[in-house]
Amino acid sequence: MGFSLANAAAQRGATVTLVAGRVSLPTPRNVRRVDVESSEEMLHAVIRQSRKVDAVIMAAAVSDFAPVKFTPAKIRKEQVNGELLLELKKTKDVLKELTRKNQQSVVVGFALETSDGVRNAKRKLREKKLDLIVLNNPTQRGAEIGGDTNVVTIISKSGNIERLKKMHKFDVANRILDRISKLL
Repeated sequence: MGFSLANAAAQRGATVTLVAGRVSLPTPRNVRRVDVESSEEMLHAVIRQSRKVDAVIMAAAVSDFAPVKFTPAKIRKEQVNGELLLELKKTKDVLKELTRKNQQSVVVGFALETSDGVRNAKRKLREKKLDLIVLNNPTQRGAEIGGDTNVVTIISKSGNIERLKKMHKFDVANRILDRISKLL
């Protein structure tokens, strides 16, 4: 959804910076792209890029956990006796940090939920102090990750809920942008 949102916003004439993780998608025309490798890089890039903007849309599914120890080399079977334990640490919450540091922009988050979607999305909206949250369930037909379509529910902090039927991601992006433009 992030690339569709960037493309739709740029086509509307917005100045768009896209902070992206490891993806093979082409950068939309008239969009400035900042590539990041980790959740920590994502956090710093989003904070840096969000200064003096009208809106921030966080469509990325940033990992909640990261390895405590990183190894750039392959770990071979012969190097491990018995079990290999992967130790993880909690990462900083990019959206929470963003809303804590940036209170002048409209901030939109995404919630990927497979059960109790609306309830969980409303909680996330409240806890992270968002203006809008876009809920999607990748197990729903037409909303699969990597597909060209999506099925979403847009929830505002005022409690307004708009359920969108299956449509092309570009059209979903434009509906989200319509909601954002009403908040600017």
